Amino acid sequence: MVLFRVARPSQLATLGTMASRIARNGAIWVVHPRGDASVADTVIFAAARDAGLTYTKVVRFSERDTAEKLVIPRASR
Repeated sequence: MVLFRVARPSQLATLGTMASRIARNGAIWVVHPRGDASVADTVIFAAARDAGLTYTKVVRFSERDTAEKLVIPRASR
């Protein structure tokens, strides 16, 4: 499992590299500021698709942050 804090969309470019390093049944949790449109869930989901990942869950990480769980799709494991 990887916990990845992002504050800028440009940081999401590393998802592809991270995806290649996690276990087949592993996950990347992307933690981002709540209410910041520049790193909104839709931005993260698009970057995840580009990296060959899919999203499965969202959680309220803290008062200020949300986290999205990204995994390798079952068909690709």
